[in-house]
Amino acid sequence: MAHPLDSARERGRLAAIREWESPTNLPLKEAAALAGRSDRMLNLDRQAGRVYALVLPGRERGFRYPSWQLTVDGNRLAAALGPFVEAGASCWVIHSFMHRPQDALQDLTPAQWVADPVRPIAAVVQMARARYRDEQGAA
Repeated sequence: MAHPLDSARERGRLAAIREWESPTNLPLKEAAALAGRSDRMLNLDRQAGRVYALVLPGRERGFRYPSWQLTVDGNRLAAALGPFVEAGASCWVIHSFMHRPQDALQDLTPAQWVADPVRPIAAVVQMARARYRDEQGAA
Protein backbone atom coordinates (compact mmCIF):
# COMPACT_ATOMS: atom_id res chain seq x y z
CA MET A 1 0.00 0.00 0.00
CA ALA A 2 1.30 3.46 -0.90
CA HIS A 3 2.26 5.83 1.89
CA PRO A 4 -0.19 8.77 2.14
CA LEU A 5 2.61 11.26 1.45
CA ASP A 6 3.83 9.50 -1.71
CA SER A 7 1.46 11.41 -4.00
CA ALA A 8 2.40 14.74 -2.38
CA ARG A 9 6.09 13.94 -2.79
CA GLU A 10 5.53 13.05 -6.43
CA ARG A 11 3.66 16.32 -7.05
CA GLY A 12 6.54 18.19 -5.41
CA ARG A 13 9.11 16.33 -7.52
CA LEU A 14 7.20 17.12 -10.73
CA ALA A 15 6.83 20.78 -9.74
CA ALA A 16 10.59 20.99 -9.12
CA ILE A 17 11.30 19.49 -12.54
CA ARG A 18 8.94 21.97 -14.23
CA GLU A 19 10.55 24.91 -12.43
CA TRP A 20 14.09 23.64 -13.10
CA GLU A 21 13.23 23.36 -16.82
CA SER A 22 11.78 26.90 -16.98
CA PRO A 23 13.52 29.01 -19.65
CA THR A 24 14.28 31.61 -16.95
CA ASN A 25 16.57 29.10 -15.21
CA LEU A 26 19.75 28.86 -17.25
CA PRO A 27 22.45 26.21 -17.57
CA LEU A 28 25.93 27.29 -16.48
CA LYS A 29 27.27 28.42 -19.88
CA GLU A 30 24.22 30.61 -20.64
CA ALA A 31 24.14 31.97 -17.10
CA ALA A 32 27.82 32.86 -17.18
CA ALA A 33 27.37 34.64 -20.52
CA LEU A 34 24.43 36.66 -19.16
CA ALA A 35 26.37 37.53 -16.01
CA GLY A 36 29.48 38.48 -18.01
CA ARG A 37 31.61 36.02 -16.02
CA SER A 38 33.47 32.84 -16.79
CA ASP A 39 31.88 29.48 -16.00
CA ARG A 40 34.49 29.01 -13.31
CA MET A 41 33.78 32.37 -11.64
CA LEU A 42 30.03 31.82 -11.63
CA ASN A 43 30.51 28.36 -10.15
CA LEU A 44 32.78 29.84 -7.46
CA ASP A 45 30.16 32.51 -6.73
CA ARG A 46 27.57 29.74 -6.28
CA GLN A 47 29.84 27.81 -3.94
CA ALA A 48 30.49 30.98 -1.91
CA GLY A 49 26.79 31.80 -1.64
CA ARG A 50 26.92 34.92 -3.81
CA VAL A 51 24.39 33.43 -6.27
CA TYR A 52 22.22 30.35 -6.07
CA ALA A 53 21.42 27.63 -8.53
CA LEU A 54 18.69 25.04 -8.67
CA VAL A 55 19.50 21.36 -8.70
CA LEU A 56 16.93 18.61 -8.86
CA PRO A 57 16.32 16.73 -5.61
CA GLY A 58 18.61 13.73 -5.28
CA ARG A 59 21.10 15.10 -7.81
CA GLU A 60 24.47 16.74 -7.36
CA ARG A 61 24.96 18.00 -10.92
CA GLY A 62 22.95 19.87 -13.51
CA PHE A 63 22.65 23.30 -11.94
CA ARG A 64 20.27 25.88 -13.37
CA TYR A 65 20.78 29.53 -12.45
CA PRO A 66 17.67 31.71 -12.08
CA SER A 67 18.37 34.49 -14.56
CA TRP A 68 16.89 37.34 -12.50
CA GLN A 69 19.88 37.30 -10.13
CA LEU A 70 22.57 37.51 -12.81
CA THR A 71 22.01 41.18 -13.63
CA VAL A 72 21.46 42.60 -10.13
CA ASP A 73 23.96 44.25 -7.79
CA GLY A 74 26.08 41.40 -6.46
CA ASN A 75 26.48 42.93 -3.01
CA ARG A 76 22.71 43.26 -2.57
CA LEU A 77 22.18 39.68 -3.70
CA ALA A 78 24.93 38.31 -1.42
CA ALA A 79 23.41 40.17 1.53
CA ALA A 80 19.96 38.71 0.79
CA LEU A 81 21.38 35.20 0.41
CA GLY A 82 23.52 35.44 3.56
CA PRO A 83 20.95 34.17 6.09
CA PHE A 84 20.14 31.21 3.86
CA VAL A 85 23.81 30.34 3.40
CA GLU A 86 24.37 30.55 7.17
CA ALA A 87 21.38 28.25 7.78
CA GLY A 88 22.44 25.76 5.10
CA ALA A 89 19.11 26.22 3.29
CA SER A 90 18.37 24.28 0.13
CA CYS A 91 18.23 26.01 -3.22
CA TRP A 92 14.48 25.36 -3.31
CA VAL A 93 13.92 27.15 0.01
CA ILE A 94 15.85 30.14 -1.34
CA HIS A 95 14.01 30.10 -4.67
CA SER A 96 10.60 29.88 -3.01
CA PHE A 97 11.43 32.77 -0.67
CA MET A 98 12.74 34.95 -3.49
CA HIS A 99 9.60 34.51 -5.59
CA ARG A 100 6.83 34.80 -3.00
CA PRO A 101 5.27 38.29 -2.72
CA GLN A 102 5.60 39.73 0.79
CA ASP A 103 3.31 42.19 2.54
CA ALA A 104 6.33 43.74 4.25
CA LEU A 105 7.81 44.46 0.82
CA GLN A 106 4.71 46.22 -0.53
CA ASP A 107 3.58 42.95 -2.14
CA LEU A 108 6.78 42.69 -4.16
CA THR A 109 8.85 39.53 -4.17
CA PRO A 110 12.27 39.59 -2.50
CA ALA A 111 13.76 39.08 -5.99
CA GLN A 112 12.03 42.24 -7.23
CA TRP A 113 13.18 44.11 -4.11
CA VAL A 114 16.79 42.96 -4.51
CA ALA A 115 16.74 43.99 -8.18
CA ASP A 116 15.65 47.56 -7.33
CA PRO A 117 18.78 49.40 -6.18
CA VAL A 118 16.84 52.18 -4.42
CA ARG A 119 15.03 49.84 -2.02
CA PRO A 120 16.82 49.12 1.27
CA ILE A 121 18.23 45.60 1.13
CA ALA A 122 18.05 45.37 4.92
CA ALA A 123 14.31 44.68 4.61
CA VAL A 124 14.93 41.41 2.73
CA VAL A 125 17.85 40.43 4.98
CA GLN A 126 15.72 40.96 8.09
CA MET A 127 12.89 38.84 6.65
CA ALA A 128 15.30 36.03 5.84
CA ARG A 129 16.92 36.18 9.28
CA ALA A 130 13.51 36.25 10.98
CA ARG A 131 12.55 33.10 9.13
CA TYR A 132 15.36 31.18 10.83
CA ARG A 133 15.16 32.97 14.16
CA ASP A 134 11.44 32.13 14.36
CA GLU A 135 12.07 28.48 13.46
CA GLN A 136 14.76 28.14 16.12
CA GLY A 137 12.55 29.79 18.74
CA ALA A 138 9.77 27.31 18.02
CA ALA A 139 11.93 24.27 18.79
